[in-house]
Amino acid sequence: MSNRNSLKLVPRSSGSTQETAALAILSEERPGKWPVLAWFFLFNVLVTFLVVSEADMFPPRLSASDVGKRVRKPLISRRSFTFTPDRELLELMADEAAARVLPVYSVRLNGWTELWRTHITYAFRAVEDPVFHNQDDLVRERFNQLARVDLDPITFRVLQELEFPKFKSALQTLFTNVLKDRLLVPDVDAFLKKHPNGIELLVEPKEIDSYNTPTVLRIGPDYKELLDLRRLTTLFQSEIETRFALGDRDNIHEDGRRALLKVAVALIQSHLQPKDPASTVSLNLRERPDLTAERQKEARRQIVRKPQIIQKGEVLLPADARITLETVKIYNTMLPRLGSRLLGLFGYFILISAFFAVTIWFSTLKFGGARGRTSDFYICGALFLVFLLLVRVGWALTTGIVPQPDPILFPALFPAAGAALLVKILIGTRLAVFFAVAMSFIATWTIGAPVQISIYYFVTGLAAAGVVTRVEHRNVLWKSGLVIALSGLFLVLTYRLVGGNLVDRETLRLSVIAVLGGLILSVLLSGLLPVLEYVGGYVTDIKLLELANTEHPLLQELREKAIGTFQHSQQVAELAFAAAKKVGANPLLVKVAAMYHDVGKTRQPKYYIENQSGEKNPHDELKPSMSALIIKGHVKETRDTLEKAGIPAKVISVAASHHGSTLIEYFYRRAQSLAQPGEEVPEEVYRYSGPVPQTREAGILMLADAVEAAVRSKVKAAAMSQSKDPKDQKKFDVNTIKETVQSIINTKFTDGQLDACELTLRDMRTIADSFISTLSSIHHERVSYSVAVPEKANVTRRSSSSFAVVSEVQDNDGKKDSQPHPGPPRLGKK
Repeated sequence: MSNRNSLKLVPRSSGSTQETAALAILSEERPGKWPVLAWFFLFNVLVTFLVVSEADMFPPRLSASDVGKRVRKPLISRRSFTFTPDRELLELMADEAAARVLPVYSVRLNGWTELWRTHITYAFRAVEDPVFHNQDDLVRERFNQLARVDLDPITFRVLQELEFPKFKSALQTLFTNVLKDRLLVPDVDAFLKKHPNGIELLVEPKEIDSYNTPTVLRIGPDYKELLDLRRLTTLFQSEIETRFALGDRDNIHEDGRRALLKVAVALIQSHLQPKDPASTVSLNLRERPDLTAERQKEARRQIVRKPQIIQKGEVLLPADARITLETVKIYNTMLPRLGSRLLGLFGYFILISAFFAVTIWFSTLKFGGARGRTSDFYICGALFLVFLLLVRVGWALTTGIVPQPDPILFPALFPAAGAALLVKILIGTRLAVFFAVAMSFIATWTIGAPVQISIYYFVTGLAAAGVVTRVEHRNVLWKSGLVIALSGLFLVLTYRLVGGNLVDRETLRLSVIAVLGGLILSVLLSGLLPVLEYVGGYVTDIKLLELANTEHPLLQELREKAIGTFQHSQQVAELAFAAAKKVGANPLLVKVAAMYHDVGKTRQPKYYIENQSGEKNPHDELKPSMSALIIKGHVKETRDTLEKAGIPAKVISVAASHHGSTLIEYFYRRAQSLAQPGEEVPEEVYRYSGPVPQTREAGILMLADAVEAAVRSKVKAAAMSQSKDPKDQKKFDVNTIKETVQSIINTKFTDGQLDACELTLRDMRTIADSFISTLSSIHHERVSYSVAVPEKANVTRRSSSSFAVVSEVQDNDGKKDSQPHPGPPRLGKK
């Protein structure tokens, strides 16, 4: 069984000979095409400059003054290119290559054997010659001359006492054990300071011929076989004490050991730094500047102008490394020229423009929800630029404080897409979704974060906007901030889980930042909401609640001057409010518009039937066209009155279209009845000038206004018929309400009054059911009470003096006391 309150819409008659006048469609005063395009161009230019980093557009160049400085971050190649060194760099590279050549030295390994064969052996033979028998001084002089030493007489006498063969054997043993494969220099520390990178050593063979070539050794600063005279003396002394102080047959007494050390040191010292330049025996390393120069020349010859291919992402200079001239040249070559940078910037502009063009175009398609006015897109664009600027500045500050921050750190601190909440409150869900999408991708691009960070922006933005339905108090913004904080916390934990770093201190820090970021954003949005509400002329639920107060001056004036219209407006507001809640429209908006929709009737209240209480109808003395003009005038008067009172334009647009272009049928029919035969009555004279409803709220108000007036007239007619002949009594019940509602909605639908709003057939059925339910509750059937008139009885009225009168008397303490006051004394017999 079908619902008895269901609405059956009557199809429009295609064969009607009467044409409906053209309907005036309410629309905003749209700007021309060029201002819109200019704003769109400027918007995309600003977004492009905010998205493209300063380093990309105006990259810092390196100069010669930067050479030697350390870099904090590694220099990475931003593109693939070919680098060819110039003459300056080639010369510098040649100098650096020559400087890297190690100085060349040469030495004959175990050169002490040559010293032993050519000098020491001859010296000991000479002292054993019988010619020098008993001639100690001559023997000493000859020994010093051949050995190239300067021994004092005491030391030489010790040698004689030990016998020269034994001393010679001990000295040879000492040299063999200590000097084998050792390299000798006068001062090791001075040598290494002169050559901190080491040397290249040519070790010459004992016999130089075509088969024996020098061996090349690289002697670094940590080469342990390098000795000077000080260290060699220590080794000699250690070896002497170990070898010749054991008490065996090779034992040498203390004076002998001292003399042995002195002779060994003297022999080495005299040949480390020979006084005679023509000496053929040298234990020191010999510097070879000629070979060093040859190697440097060869190193320079290896430096040629050779193109170098550098790939994108290649490390030009690692972190904490020093900048060289080659780094300067390569880095500056990598930087694109100004023309290329401008072309790249133009390419970014094209990409961003295409992105927003498609986004805006798609947001204007008809698929549900308010599509937005041109001014709405202006406000969205301005809000987008403000938050993108905050993203850019905030990211710069973050990177300045935290070097190489985690990519999710700044989105957690400032979830910019949460601004979609303001778009949802002020404009609607449709643009809020597109705002969140655009901000997610553009903000991620701006901070150079991975693409998965856009998911963080997108989820927090939609979560904040989705939780808001009605903003009847400011606490809703705090609720949205808490939703952003919780969703951000969830996303941070998920992000860390994916990275395998869920349980660590950084996760805790990012979680706290995500919660604080959501709360901080709610504070920012709370401050921006009234500003945008004022600038854009938007109406929030908070403002609507203020206007719904019946103590508003306009409503007070309406109640004082036109009480009937006031009561009618209140009834319409209740009907419209209930119906709007059922179909998902804005109930507060339609309620407020209903309360103010007839304030223009205060100018001439007696010309409207709800304000006539048994008085003569002034329309009886007017022509129908004049009456229609007065009736139509209240719409304009309402608009003017609301505009002067500063009522929001959104409320005015709904209130001013509550009659649309409806035909004032009563006066139209009256004009037809008074017309002469053959005279045509122009219908447009008797139609409201519009506009027709453009929104669901305006459509609901139109239907509620017409239904309430029609039902009220039916109630009044039924009440007037009850006092006379019962046969002529008009019955009023739920069926009457149902028929009236159906008739009104069908009439508005077939007349095209609902064509411009977005009410669907299902919505109209729901609205009809709501109207019938509400009106049935208001005009329900009541029990009829028969009041009998009692006969007048002869009742003697009792004198008031016979009743006790309560009066206030004071007691002895001065306190008031309530007690019956004695009546006057009765006169007569006791």
